[in-house]
Amino acid sequence: KSSKKTEDSILETRRLTQKTISISETGFRDECNDVTCDLKKKEIREVEFNNNETQKVESTSIYHEDGNPKSQEDGIKQYVLIADRPPLKQLSSGQFLLLATFFAFQVSKNLFTLTTAKDFLASLGDDKVGHRYLTIFTLLMPVSTIVLPFVDQALHRYGFHAGLQVVSVLSLIHGIIQLSSKDLNVQILGFVMFSFFRCFLFSVVFSFIPEFLGVTVIGKGAGLLNLVNGL
Repeated sequence: KSSKKTEDSILETRRLTQKTISISETGFRDECNDVTCDLKKKEIREVEFNNNETQKVESTSIYHEDGNPKSQEDGIKQYVLIADRPPLKQLSSGQFLLLATFFAFQVSKNLFTLTTAKDFLASLGDDKVGHRYLTIFTLLMPVSTIVLPFVDQALHRYGFHAGLQVVSVLSLIHGIIQLSSKDLNVQILGFVMFSFFRCFLFSVVFSFIPEFLGVTVIGKGAGLLNLVNGL
């Protein structure tokens, strides 16, 4: 009888152990098979999920419950896209100021080359051949349109930063050709590089503006670039 009682006690202990609910950091263990236990586990998981989601929303939201934006005093470093800022702040952003500086330098080079082309070529002897090379230089300006497909491919594959670098490289190549050779025939290659430079410059810069400025500020930004260029 004693051994039978012992066996019954062991079986009862095992049965109770199966129904025992063990609490851990994530709630009840999955080994529990009791219906009530399952319901309690489900409720606890739902509460934990809701709490986690609430914490995520509170940590990532940049707005208070009243709709006002959180400040740096709330411990959140907030970044606002340039296009979402007020117009004055968009036009005074670092990205726009850098673009305006770049455009001003490159357009100054463009205007200087155009206004001094006649005198420069004359110094190389173009006036002795009836300004033939000046005519070639003028005729090559519209040819820059054939580069537009290459501009499009460069921007789609490598982005606007690469497009701006191409502008600098073409400007550098044209300058080197101008200074390194007094042969008028070699200068024709410089004319081609200058034509490509102009195409990349205006295409890339004025395509880049809508990428970071707001819709209502694009025209103002383009106007300011031309104003800086004029100054």
